[in-house]
Amino acid sequence: MEVDIDARELSKAIRKIEKYSKEKAKNLKDIHNKIALDIQRDAKRNITDNSNVDTGRLRASIQIEMFIDGLGAGIGTRVHYAPYLEFGTGIYAVEGDGRKTGWFYTDRLGKTWFTRGIVPSPFLFPAWEKNRPPYLKAIQQEMRDIP
Repeated sequence: MEVDIDARELSKAIRKIEKYSKEKAKNLKDIHNKIALDIQRDAKRNITDNSNVDTGRLRASIQIEMFIDGLGAGIGTRVHYAPYLEFGTGIYAVEGDGRKTGWFYTDRLGKTWFTRGIVPSPFLFPAWEKNRPPYLKAIQQEMRDIP
């Protein structure tokens, strides 16, 4: 059995595949970038809406880190107290993971307080939950076009 292949047609087909692949990758990167920006915006809005603004440090610290050549993103903060706001502390901690007894602490003004913890005031997880459906829909729609 013999097969004749026209090299020009093969080269043209390879170029079309490469162009299609680049376009899909760009579209997927655009989707990730848009959703990452939406999550960041909503997380910052949640902090403000939850009345968790004292200095504005937490809100200003929410950053986006793109990875996997733009096909993935991490949205978060390195502010040390962010998990305490997101998940609560003490007797109020999510899933009961906090300290069961009260404690004293001194605030930045030097005043001493007694607390049993703080109630969770999530900002990042709700931002993800809000944006997950449109993200999944956009990804599914983009991938649906792949032959």
